[in-house]
Amino acid sequence: MYTEKTKDGRVKYLERYLDPLTGKYRRVSIVMDKDNRPNRKIAEVLLREKAEKSLVSSSREYSLRDLIELYYQSQLKEKAVSTAIRNRGVLTRLLPVLGADVLVSRLTAGYINEKLLTSEKPPVTLNEQLKRIKAFLRWAYENDYVQDISYLGKLRNYKEPPHKAKIQDKYLEKDELRAVVAAMDAYPVWQLLTKLLAYSGLRFGEACALLKSDIDFSSLSIHVTKTYDSNNEIVSPAKSFDSVRDVHMQPELEEVCRQINTQMLRRRLACGIGDVDLFLFGEDGEHIEYYAFNKYLKGKCKAITGKVITPHALRHTHASLLYEAGFTIDEVARRLGHADSRITREIYTHVTKKLREKDNERLDRVSFS
Repeated sequence: MYTEKTKDGRVKYLERYLDPLTGKYRRVSIVMDKDNRPNRKIAEVLLREKAEKSLVSSSREYSLRDLIELYYQSQLKEKAVSTAIRNRGVLTRLLPVLGADVLVSRLTAGYINEKLLTSEKPPVTLNEQLKRIKAFLRWAYENDYVQDISYLGKLRNYKEPPHKAKIQDKYLEKDELRAVVAAMDAYPVWQLLTKLLAYSGLRFGEACALLKSDIDFSSLSIHVTKTYDSNNEIVSPAKSFDSVRDVHMQPELEEVCRQINTQMLRRRLACGIGDVDLFLFGEDGEHIEYYAFNKYLKGKCKAITGKVITPHALRHTHASLLYEAGFTIDEVARRLGHADSRITREIYTHVTKKLREKDNERLDRVSFS
């Protein structure tokens, strides 16, 4: 310990210590009124405590729980709010699996792999979790919260079933769609929403985020610019640049949109709701609730077709029926707002029953002898 005089005549006690992270000497100081034996003893204790505190803070190891929160705060500054919330949600749900108090610097490929497998989640879920974990750990490394993540290369995706097997029966044939819609007479709003999604190919979140001003009957266009996140109850920009698009209203879709306008007016009058900007809204004047519609749609489809259909499957249905009508992959990709037709091809390589029947009829007319 050594001393320096300050400009106001007091004494500054200083102590040097070696920072193990940098290999350089740093110093801590404390100022007292006089330089005497009692003050020296006090200064020695306080300087030692300050040095130890600095060493701890400079080499702090973060628990998974604490670092996830820091990651979330960082993402809020760099990403869309919905993306930050989604990523935190995935990682937070993994805390009971990986251990909330586990030090991030002690994680290994073997430990992560073992814990994920013991959760007994399907491969598609495990791969989504693995994707979020890797992104999180890369951020931690880039921001000096951990010193080594070389083990990430050992973490390989889990084998998923072929895509054809994953999406089989995840769409409706035209006659199935007609039967399901017909069975929804008692719930006209759900019936119209089902038609809207199946006739337009819109994602559920895109449909829920629509404003009345987005429905342009003069140009027969639906302007898609945003999406509604049901989990976090927020509206955010469209999923991607290509998701921002104008969806043409063919006659059936135009009629559905006009019927929705009428139904929403009835809802306002029945529920005492004031003017609402939303194109579609619930009985409280707020965004349509995903979980209620999802439950209703699944129940109807299961009872009528035996298939478990989600709202997103109506998008698959739209694509399938466009293929059946003779649209190309590129044309369907533009309709759905996919950046690349390869994405559409990978997702919608299945064909409908009627397309298969047409193929068989053409084969029956071919002679090989």
